[in-house]
Amino acid sequence: MARRLAMASIVMGAVALMAGPSAAQIDAPAETAAFQGRVNQYVQMHRRLEGPLPPLKVTTDMDEVHCLMADLRRRIREERGRQAQDPLVTPSMALVLRQVIGTTLTVDDLVDLAADLDEHTPEGMPAPCVNEPLPEDAPFVMIAPQLLRALPPLPHELRYMALSKALLIWDHHANLVVEMVPGLFDPLTYSKKKTLEAHETGRLQRRE
Repeated sequence: MARRLAMASIVMGAVALMAGPSAAQIDAPAETAAFQGRVNQYVQMHRRLEGPLPPLKVTTDMDEVHCLMADLRRRIREERGRQAQDPLVTPSMALVLRQVIGTTLTVDDLVDLAADLDEHTPEGMPAPCVNEPLPEDAPFVMIAPQLLRALPPLPHELRYMALSKALLIWDHHANLVVEMVPGLFDPLTYSKKKTLEAHETGRLQRRE
């Protein structure tokens, strides 16, 4: 069941930018409120399952930390597998997020972010997957502060991440990819190839 949930969420994210209502048909405030409701439901479940576990303490024993994270991750995956849940990011909400990103970041910003992701992603790193931990050696590439301010706020257990040109929602207490929307940080989502080539040429010239 957990595997089916992960696959369904990936497929939903992959089609989110290609199917469903157009951006003009979407009530962005209503979609955002519904998204935050689903996020809050997830976090309530997270806190209920995390409560009985020993609290994380400042320690140099990373094996202990990883064991606690793995235990919480197992509990969350089992709970999500038992419950029929909609993805946190529906096709309509994916379009809302795309609008936020497209109106907050410039094409140059997106080209630079994509280049940073490509530069810092280890060769052969597995693709991120919903309901799984982050791939080992996944890079932590900073999302622009102005975009973090523009995106719907998340509870402190969750963080937005950029990885493999996708937007991830990451449960950092459990090291669990809770949601993933492919392509949201792909410059080709927002601009034509010829335009991007011109921006890439300009970016390389600025670095010389």
